[in-house]
Amino acid sequence: MRATLNFTNQSNARRAAKRMIDNGKAPASEFEIKADADGLFTIHWLDGESTVEIETEIATAADQPAPGETAPPAATPIPAPPETEVADTDPELAAFETPRLVAELERRGFRRIPAKRARASATAKEPRRSKNAELDAAAARGIVPEKPDVTSHANHHYQKRFDRLAELAAAGDWDAVRAYECTGVNSYAKMVRQYRDRLLAAQAASTAVV
Repeated sequence: MRATLNFTNQSNARRAAKRMIDNGKAPASEFEIKADADGLFTIHWLDGESTVEIETEIATAADQPAPGETAPPAATPIPAPPETEVADTDPELAAFETPRLVAELERRGFRRIPAKRARASATAKEPRRSKNAELDAAAARGIVPEKPDVTSHANHHYQKRFDRLAELAAAGDWDAVRAYECTGVNSYAKMVRQYRDRLLAAQAASTAVV
């Protein structure tokens, strides 16, 4: 059981650990948060290697000269690699997104979800507007709805109701359209009432004074 990075806030430490597990970057699936004598909080992974050990291992390997090469002079500063963009603005969480740490975690089998795939997944979960909602919105903008065409032989008698409403609307007899009733309870009777209401909504929107 080894500790990782220090945090000044316990909730930040817990959030960082959960984020690493969700993103597949955690060295273990279980952890606990402990406070040290200085009042700092650390993540203790219950198995596997800690991210501090991974970073130390990477940094040590990077500082070692390749076979046949000599080490650079001690006084020569080595520029630090550029930091990747971190979605979380908390500076204590930024340490988990260094390029070398990400590369090493991926080498050890952890996978990272591409940003495009994450955005596509979020977009796919957005609710779609129903066809009825679209027709209602169009009528509210003054668009006259198309007359439904009843293809069911058993319910073909409802076609006469749609035809009658269309005739009244074309003649401009909106009082008759408003007074037209259909008391059935099946889906076709509901369609007749919706068609009547959309005709009235389109007429009201087209004659509204701006």
